[in-house]
Formats: sequence, structure tokens, C-alpha cells
Amino acid sequence: MARRLMIGLLLTAVTVTGCGGGGDKDTSSDGTAVAWAGKVCASAKANLAKAKMPQMDSKDPVTSRKNVVDYLGTASTQLQTLETSLKAQGAPPVANGQAALDSALGKVTAARDSVEAAKDKLSKAKVTDGKSLSMALSASSSGVTAYTAYAGAGPAADLKAVPELADAFAKAPECKA
Repeated sequence: MARRLMIGLLLTAVTVTGCGGGGDKDTSSDGTAVAWAGKVCASAKANLAKAKMPQMDSKDPVTSRKNVVDYLGTASTQLQTLETSLKAQGAPPVANGQAALDSALGKVTAARDSVEAAKDKLSKAKVTDGKSLSMALSASSSGVTAYTAYAGAGPAADLKAVPELADAFAKAPECKA
């Protein structure tokens, strides 16, 4: 009798353990997470694809500087718009979603701050010839580097650190290259 009771308890334990353990939802294929990821990709594509580094004209360094300052202004605006869009979408519908979003927002803000600092530095630089333009551009290159690096990866790179989001980004049609 005790043996039958023990086998019955073991079978019950195995059956209960295999039922999902606490009702956690598998969000890796959840349509809500995929839709959220799609919105992030669409926003990144819309906001990070517009700014193009202008051509430099060594014969007109003042205009070249102005063009780069304008480029950095556009880049900063795009990053601000992306940040606003991410905040409006809210946290992704997965475990640790808010932490992932906060991390991504921190990197957008850091890139934007770097771009703004470079823009301010370049706009104040005294440029009179090709050499002074080159020095001014060199001193503000960190902003251009920050923007191009972030624009290449976008927020999806940070958000994919959460496995459920990595799966959602892989499935979202807007995230396909």
C-alpha cells in the first residue's frame, strides 16, 4: 500500500511540475512582444536614417563647418525623436522589460548628449581655413562617432539582451533588413 501511495505521489509531482510551474507566460513568440519590437524598429528606421554626413569643401571651410553643425543638429533631433518614441511605447511586454528599456534609453540619451556637445564645440570653433576646420572637426569627432555607432545598431541591439525580445525582434517584419 505504501509503495502504491509513493508511486501515486511521484506521478502527481511529475505531472504538476510539467504543467508550466506557476503560470509564467512564454513571451518569446507572443504577438504583443513582436508588435512592440516592430514599432521600435520602425521608429529607429524612420529616425536614424535621415542624417547624412555632408561633403567637405576645403575651399570653403566656414560653410563646411556650418554643414557639419547642421548635420549634428539633425542627428540630435533624430535621437531626441527616437527617445520620445521609445518612451511613448512604454516597457516591452516581457520580464525585465522596463530595465531593458531604461538601458536602451540611457544609451540613446548618451549618444544625443555626445552629439550635442560636439555640435556646441564645433559651432564655437574658429574656422578660417582648411587646417582650422580639420582641427575643429577632430575636436568634435566624438559626437559624429557616437551618432554613427548608435545609428548603426539602434536601440534593438540593447533590447535584444533580453532573450524574449531577441526572439521578438527576429520575428518582427519591420526589423528585417
